[in-house]
Amino acid sequence: MSAVTDDIRAEVEWERWHVQREADLATDYGWLSLTGFSWLADSPSTVGGLPGQWWATDTGAHLRAEPAGGRRRTGRR
Repeated sequence: MSAVTDDIRAEVEWERWHVQREADLATDYGWLSLTGFSWLADSPSTVGGLPGQWWATDTGAHLRAEPAGGRRRTGRR
């Protein structure tokens, strides 16, 4: 193979990767969907603008959800 053929192949492969990478980033939960980045504490605490209490352990992120507006709902739907 010639160097030109190798260059063209590399360019085509990179373009294919680039198109797929942009598509992956733009998915509903991809990196481009982020609006903020906060480190979670190791004990339940609030995170600015988010409801509930959040924390992280070795097993992952956790949320203790609270009803909207602090109200509790009783009865059936």
